[in-house]
Amino acid sequence: MFPRAGKSLAAFNAEDRFCRRHAYDNTLAGGGGAAGSQQATGTVVAGAVGGASLGALIGSQAAHLGSGLAFGLVEGLLIGSAIATDQASRSATRLQRDFDVYYAQCMLTYGNDL
Repeated sequence: MFPRAGKSLAAFNAEDRFCRRHAYDNTLAGGGGAAGSQQATGTVVAGAVGGASLGALIGSQAAHLGSGLAFGLVEGLLIGSAIATDQASRSATRLQRDFDVYYAQCMLTYGNDL
């Protein structure tokens, strides 16, 4: 962003601070960051439970319930963690994009240039 011609640096800085706060209030403070974190945690837990269940089922067929359960739990944690990491990355990208849009719209409203 650049101030329009003739605008003082102090005025531009005040608008910048206001618009950053406006963007923050409409993205991160609105719970966007927390929602992404909770979703990722749920994915890891679901992966662990699903993997443990599958491991127990396979282990019970082979008469090794304990080792099947442990194997399934580890695999479920690994897969669930990988999926959660991907979801968290996508969530962060989406939050940053939304922040940028709110900030740019606000600054343009004050007559600043891109």
